[in-house]
Amino acid sequence: MSRQAAFESVAHTKDVSAPRSRLAVRLDEAAQLLSMSVDSFDRHVRSEIATIRRGTLVLVPVAELAKWTERNAVCVGSDWS
Repeated sequence: MSRQAAFESVAHTKDVSAPRSRLAVRLDEAAQLLSMSVDSFDRHVRSEIATIRRGTLVLVPVAELAKWTERNAVCVGSDWS
C-alpha cells in the first residue's frame, strides 16, 4: 500500500467526515487523522505545518497533514509491523 493510500484510508475514521473532500480540518480532527492526541499533535506536529487562523478558529489543511506524513514516514526494512 502506498503512503498516499495509507493516508486516504486513515481519512475514513469514524468522527472525521470525508476529509478527502474537505480542504481543511479542525485541530482535534487533524490529531485524530494522525492517530494521536491533541496534546501530542500540538507538541510534535503543529509547529512543522502551516495552519489557517481566523479569530480563535484554527484549521489545518489536509494537504499539510499529507506532506507532514510523507516527511516523517520511516521505512525500516520490509516489515511495517
